Amino acid sequence: MANRRVLAWLLAGVLLLVGTPARAEDAAAGVADGTDAAKRAGALMDAGRYADAADLLERAATAAPDDAALAFLLGVAYGHTGRDADALAAFERAVALDPGHAEAHYNLGALLFEAGRYEAAAAAFLAIPPLNPDMAPAAYLNAGLARYRQDRVDEAADLLRRAEQGDPGGPTGEIARRMLGYLGRLSAPANPPAGEWRTMGKGGKPRAPERSWVFRASAAREHDSNVLLAPDDPTIANRADSRLVATARAGLRRNVGAVRLEPEYQLYAYWYDTEGAYDYRMHRFALGAVPARRPGAFRATYSLALTTLGSRGYLDIHQASARLRVLGRPRRAAWLEAKARVSRAADPLYDYLAGHELELAASGVAVAGPRTLYGALSVRRADLGDLVPATGEFRSYSYVAVSPFLYATAGVGNRAKARVGLQYELRRYRDPDVWSAGSKRRLDRRLTATAELELTLAGPVSLAATWRGERVRSNIGNDPVVDYADRDYVRNIYGGTLKVAF
Repeated sequence: MANRRVLAWLLAGVLLLVGTPARAEDAAAGVADGTDAAKRAGALMDAGRYADAADLLERAATAAPDDAALAFLLGVAYGHTGRDADALAAFERAVALDPGHAEAHYNLGALLFEAGRYEAAAAAFLAIPPLNPDMAPAAYLNAGLARYRQDRVDEAADLLRRAEQGDPGGPTGEIARRMLGYLGRLSAPANPPAGEWRTMGKGGKPRAPERSWVFRASAAREHDSNVLLAPDDPTIANRADSRLVATARAGLRRNVGAVRLEPEYQLYAYWYDTEGAYDYRMHRFALGAVPARRPGAFRATYSLALTTLGSRGYLDIHQASARLRVLGRPRRAAWLEAKARVSRAADPLYDYLAGHELELAASGVAVAGPRTLYGALSVRRADLGDLVPATGEFRSYSYVAVSPFLYATAGVGNRAKARVGLQYELRRYRDPDVWSAGSKRRLDRRLTATAELELTLAGPVSLAATWRGERVRSNIGNDPVVDYADRDYVRNIYGGTLKVAF
């Protein structure tokens, strides 16, 4: 007869069901009075006839209501036939009759966990170590998971460390090590910039524990169908060009007392083949601070971005942000975030874009197997310098914007990932534009779609094919007699990217 786990019938996931192997026949052999009914029930269960075993055990348990081993066997039989409520009652009776029955505590804890009764589940698992040291690592692991579901991360981490120490070279210890890393990674997906994707690992499984450093870099070749984002001159509205794009990110993580500091440097730059006036470079220096023991619960960040456009200095941007996790559950998380930005023009030519901005956002992530769904809704207000191009004329660059966006990623085979994204922005400028023929308050509708297929080549190296499409529709330019220039445009960017991430 095949060796099987005590609760192999509970499909709660590999992290929950790490237990001591046992056979139904072995359990039946432990019945106090060694009744023939218990032995026959054990044989029936080993043959897969659980309903027949349950009928037999019900009669036996009625005849011997104080027999803990019979109650335990009945719970196993009920569980195999999908009668979870009856199984839970049977395991509770087994524990009450025999508080030293470690397997009954374990199965009771598993069912309580499935029912969402995490406090009671943790208590059931924590009763096991003094009773059966061999089951202690699995018991600590599952108790740690129950504490995590209660958002008691510190206690969860302590229990997971005990599980790791109790089974350092075995599967339970490996799962505990991965979960210790996972505790800090569930809340890692911040509001990702376009093109940056974060998942919980293949199949929705926890990734390896965090390193104390991070490094990512990429080089891309892209074709841009419309270099100018908002062309005022219709003769150059559809100018196309190709460009080289480079990104780099390097950071550290260091605990200083109760705070973990995360200094980081980022580079984002592109160079057009012919339209050098629109080359762009950004050097961003950031310092993040999170609680050392609960890194996902809260984050405060300050950053300075130095940018150039063409051969000129562009904008220097100071930003402070704070993010609070409001939901943290396995496979689900949500955050509230506030950002404040102050920008200064590095060249007087761009004074009209300098000023300050405030952004409020709510975001969330959900994982289902190899698929990850990330969404957010942000509201942004910008008070900028605006522009007076000539006497009696005015251009508003201050605005209020509402922007929902949604990203999804899914595994494709063993080595590829597919990602799609959709973002919409409704931007209303705060003052009417004024020109010689009239005035109008500008209202823009911006739709951006992205798609990427990434293939892992070897280790940290991957190759991706990407597309980004942008479509802007503005009420400025709709009336050829009154409006001073058409602000509508369509843009497509196609590219291939080589990525390295450690």
